[in-house]
Amino acid sequence: ARRPAYIGVLEEDVSAGRMRREGFLAACAEAGVEVPDEALAVAEFTVDSGYEQAEALLGRVGDLDAIVCATDSIAYGALTCLREYGRRVPEDVAVTGVGDAELSQIVTPALTTVHHHYKTSGAEAAKMLVGMMTGDDSVGRELKMGYDVVARNSTR
Repeated sequence: ARRPAYIGVLEEDVSAGRMRREGFLAACAEAGVEVPDEALAVAEFTVDSGYEQAEALLGRVGDLDAIVCATDSIAYGALTCLREYGRRVPEDVAVTGVGDAELSQIVTPALTTVHHHYKTSGAEAAKMLVGMMTGDDSVGRELKMGYDVVARNSTR
């Protein structure tokens, strides 16, 4: 994508808000893609809000060719908006989400998304907590969650 947009959530939500936005901007910078401020939007964690913010982006950045969404729910709204505005996904605009919710497999087109390894990370976190409770000083560390990109039909 040469003209991507991003629909995130409030930055007070550190992982879904600030870190995902920073990751998007860093990846764009690494690819040599400039992202103007008008291509950045903030939504609530809902389909309706995803629709509204995608509609606002189309008004501000009419020639966008990708919308990266902080959650799958936001992406579902963006997909609906693009369809209603006659934009083909993925031919005209690629759309991605985060979360790999069950609906991501059955929306049209099926949503490319990020699957987080919650079970593995949860088990690691539980081990760390037990270690802390039993006095193991070696457990104080940051835990990064593993993930996979699940490529489906909303991207090329």
